[in-house]
Amino acid sequence: MKRIFILSVLACGLLFSACSNEFDLVDDWKSIPIVYGFLSVQDSAHYIRVEKAFLDPETSALDIARNPDSLYYEDITVQLIKGGTSYTMTRVDGNLEGYPRKDGIFATTPNYLYKLDSASIALKGRDIVKLVITDANDNTLTEASTEIVSDYFMSPSSPSDQINWDPDKTIRVRWRSTTDEAGQFYDVKATIFYDESTVENPTDFVRKEFTWNMGDKIDRNNEDGADIRVDGASFFNVMVENVDNTESRLRYFREMTIEVDVGGKELFDFVKVGQANTGITSAQVIPSFTNLSNGLGLFSSRYRLTRKGYRITGTANDFLKDLDLTKELNFQ
Repeated sequence: MKRIFILSVLACGLLFSACSNEFDLVDDWKSIPIVYGFLSVQDSAHYIRVEKAFLDPETSALDIARNPDSLYYEDITVQLIKGGTSYTMTRVDGNLEGYPRKDGIFATTPNYLYKLDSASIALKGRDIVKLVITDANDNTLTEASTEIVSDYFMSPSSPSDQINWDPDKTIRVRWRSTTDEAGQFYDVKATIFYDESTVENPTDFVRKEFTWNMGDKIDRNNEDGADIRVDGASFFNVMVENVDNTESRLRYFREMTIEVDVGGKELFDFVKVGQANTGITSAQVIPSFTNLSNGLGLFSSRYRLTRKGYRITGTANDFLKDLDLTKELNFQ
């Protein structure tokens, strides 16, 4: 029995975890489209990757993967349909759009994607958008639909603008949407900013930062969003893990940014089967999950909530200075 190699790209955007450069074996040969795309109301342009399954019994799959003619369709039409109106996407080179493909087993040049400027389609939360891909004879190769994830906002008191980190207490982080029903799961991270100087030059500051993963793959647990409880002790632990305790340095905590990545239902289902990949810049294989009608891949929606300017209370700063765990970090 002849077998084919599926070679392509898929991602969990914001979100998500990596997969190795391996091959999946599937059934007898036929032209199978491989599709990846996330839509977001925040994007200035929307991109869809479309590739194909291929077979050559005389040539190594590794050699074929380096041949762009084996990866990409010619003469296909990629359309997004919203409210009965069709919008045709334009084929572009991702390398020229700021989305270079990572090195791997696949050809990196050209790096074809299909693009539609956001102003052309004007997506809103709760829109139902259909992806349709047709061949030169107007036959449908594959299609899929997704509901667009709506805007989210951070609850103003959870946490408050000044976070009172205490090693014996928890902090609630809550995000909400007044309109969204499409968002199904969330990743939460914080970026912590602090200034650093030397004892010899105490006013000559260098801004430093690091990222703290506060939680991932969090299910929607409220009707209008979700929340998590963050152990206060974890804040001080993450400071120790990411700031070296050089005695000649003086440090000043400045602020933190909290980001929540929201994934749509299809992305939720994809993550649940445990086969998340790395994104539009990837060089990975397609997983078995698909929401395409006649193909493999993922077409879904996402949203990124960003809230800047969180500071810490004087009490929390005292803990940072004086706790046995953190005092050697020399925060002032």
